[in-house]
Amino acid sequence: MIKTGFGRNYVINLKRHPNRLKTALELLGEENTTVIEGVDGYELEGNKEWLRENMSNVVRDPNGWWTIGIVACSLSHKKAWKAFLDSGEPTACFFEDDIIASPHLNFDVIEEIRDGIDDLNWGCVFLGKYDERIRLVNPQNKIMPVRDENKTWSMYKRFQKNQYAAHAYVLNRKSAQWYYDKMDKVSLAADVHLEWCPFDIFAPRYNMFEQIKRHTQRLPEYYPYDHLIKDPENAISHTVWDGELNDDLLIGASLNLVKKEFGSWRMGPAKAGFDGYKLTFDL
Repeated sequence: MIKTGFGRNYVINLKRHPNRLKTALELLGEENTTVIEGVDGYELEGNKEWLRENMSNVVRDPNGWWTIGIVACSLSHKKAWKAFLDSGEPTACFFEDDIIASPHLNFDVIEEIRDGIDDLNWGCVFLGKYDERIRLVNPQNKIMPVRDENKTWSMYKRFQKNQYAAHAYVLNRKSAQWYYDKMDKVSLAADVHLEWCPFDIFAPRYNMFEQIKRHTQRLPEYYPYDHLIKDPENAISHTVWDGELNDDLLIGASLNLVKKEFGSWRMGPAKAGFDGYKLTFDL
């Protein structure tokens, strides 16, 4: 059983993935974990009323990907934030159900982060991203990369290609409330939404947790999860299942895209942003 010292774990799970949940609970422990039933996009495709209630007709994404699965995933994270806010606890860890331990998992590093950010204006700590090695910056200027290989954690470098992921992170109450309030209707994917905030974000040098789909791309020296990758359902992403190629974009088959615009989208409070697509839909 894993205890990060950041409080309770919230695991987002789709009911049709009991094996993923079983593995996540074996890793995290049932006693300190709350299971959040995820919003299943499979059941909602074509539901125009649900879409109009929950999705903005104007969205932004670095890659130009937008699907029903992405909307459902974002709403699932919002459910987890609400459960945490209702708990009254100061901090919590959030995981998606395809979570597995990284070979770099190090509780001393997690403790260093926990103690080091205590007096800082932090809002999020990523415990895993898409790439194994996480890009960090100097917290003094928030621009210069951290090149010291002995530095095990620092401020996270936002909006970097091949880093977007939301499978393992920590929030406090002020950030969870901010994220929850700003997601009135979904206009950003969950992993982009987490980086688009006015609070400082921190991360370890290497992933503490990773996703099954990334594990399947590893060399054979680290395979403690072979029982999972034998079932393809455990190793695929369920956020883009309904996507179809549309020029250089990936758009949900049931969504009516009416306009696309490529540009630089910046957020004032965070002084950070990304180059990507603004997509307008007819809902």
